[in-house]
Amino acid sequence: MEMNTIIEIYDKEPIFNVLSPSIMRPSRVIYLGARFITRKRQKEKLIRYFSLRSPDTYIYFYPVNLYNCENVRNILREILEHFPDAVIDITGGSSTLVFAVGMFCAEYQIPVFAYNRRTNCFCNIFRCSEIEGIPCNPQFTVEQVLSMAGGMLLRHGHISPNEVDEGLLQNVDEVFSICHRNKTRWNGFVQYLQATTTGGSERPLLVRAPKTVLNASGKALFCDMDMMRRLEKMGMIFDLQEDGRYIRYRFRSRLVRQCLNDIGIWLELYVYKSAVESGLFDDVQISAIVDWNGVADEKCNTINEIDVILTYGITPVFISCKSGTPTTTALNELETLTRLFGGKYARGILVTLSDAEDISPAVSQRAADMGIRIIQHANFKDGGIVRCLLETVIQEQD
Repeated sequence: MEMNTIIEIYDKEPIFNVLSPSIMRPSRVIYLGARFITRKRQKEKLIRYFSLRSPDTYIYFYPVNLYNCENVRNILREILEHFPDAVIDITGGSSTLVFAVGMFCAEYQIPVFAYNRRTNCFCNIFRCSEIEGIPCNPQFTVEQVLSMAGGMLLRHGHISPNEVDEGLLQNVDEVFSICHRNKTRWNGFVQYLQATTTGGSERPLLVRAPKTVLNASGKALFCDMDMMRRLEKMGMIFDLQEDGRYIRYRFRSRLVRQCLNDIGIWLELYVYKSAVESGLFDDVQISAIVDWNGVADEKCNTINEIDVILTYGITPVFISCKSGTPTTTALNELETLTRLFGGKYARGILVTLSDAEDISPAVSQRAADMGIRIIQHANFKDGGIVRCLLETVIQEQD
């Protein structure tokens, strides 16, 4: 359906401000709300969003007195003098403003529509029959979801989707299986690699190191030759040789070396790969560095790294991956980020290699009370991770 002008009643839920324009792609969107909508940062977050989603759409902001019907009436008359083709979306907004707008629309016969969450369709409220039953199936990118809430996908952290090549994806399941089933042994092996292969991106891929080294605290770290041979069989390292007290080998790439030096990255990669290869989600991002207010060049920015973010219709999912047992602090951080950047329909998921329900029932209960789903050790069998992700978003859709 073609709409030239949509008047949106500004809402605290970011999705309600952009949902119908994201589907209809009108020539212009006019936001009606309290005076704060004309503040620079309030305007800029919506301008940034439309630059990503619908760059040809013009944005206007009209402040009104939420508690004065006459003021709302006068502003709407002014808007309609300029844009007589306007229709009004009353999906969001304060009850007082919706009431005032409704009175005006009834008097002046202005078309009104809204989004029906139960049917996931737009519906005719008044004189807007052509919109009745139009499905609402937007496909949002993670960048768009963050921008509509005023944030920004600043960059990626220790790994970027652009770096995750086909070769690394082929290794993810096997490496994850090793670290999942042999967590303590794997952690010790990675500590050995960290002690013998650090030095930045310029360090050669060829490594010659003692089989036994001491870490900074004086603890002996041993090279696990069985693990090394498994990595060689997978093609992650080449030319593995033992020379007395020393070992010699070559990493396949700098990315492989980086990943093998990171204890937690394989859980993130497993979740990321499972979500991407399922083909069920609109966008999946790994290791997302998020700026809270969308101003990248500030001296003191508030930023967070979110392990995995995915989108499914109007439901964004924020995922935190923990090798060990989750803590209350981890739950609080995830809940804050989910609420801040996802809003009402967002979901938070904490993925852990531990048996959280048995080890820490108090934390598990707290997660349930906070609306955070925990995916744990027992859920990884037979594609369980994708099933859990899908159950979470479908439950939210319902």
